[in-house]
Amino acid sequence: MRYGSQWSIPETFTEKQRQEILETIKEFEHQFAMVEEFGEEALLVWKKINEERGYKKGKYLVEKHGITGNGLDAVRQLIEAYLDEDAERTARPEISLEGDILTITSSNFCPIIETAKIMNLNMAHTCPFSTRPYFLAMCRAVNPGIKHKNAKWRTKGDRTCQEIFWIEGDI
Repeated sequence: MRYGSQWSIPETFTEKQRQEILETIKEFEHQFAMVEEFGEEALLVWKKINEERGYKKGKYLVEKHGITGNGLDAVRQLIEAYLDEDAERTARPEISLEGDILTITSSNFCPIIETAKIMNLNMAHTCPFSTRPYFLAMCRAVNPGIKHKNAKWRTKGDRTCQEIFWIEGDI
């Protein structure tokens, strides 16, 4: 396993972006050390770990911010609370709640995409096993029945990453 200081991060990134990339490098180094040791099945273990972490974070945020209800507006509040926990976060998506659909759209800096480029990673082994299960599990702390779909993904050629959330029976 290499350590973050051994990766070459371009100088074009701000200090905060560099910090976020270094944190993501550490996360992926752990993930891929597990894959190296135990094979591809380790990705499923990593996904489960992130689901458990996300659910705990969601429960914590619900309690800390007094979020009530189990509808999409409560999920939106949870996501906003999560983003506000790190006011200096550089990856800040747009959140839109229209009717029975909650949409999160990201088109700016993404530490995962930049880290994948730096580490020459297969993107199919990144978000689906790290941020997506974490984030969805966090939302399930509000409503275990929430559903999720990735409508767009920049690494597949889309201009944005777009995630859609709904609650079964609402649409």
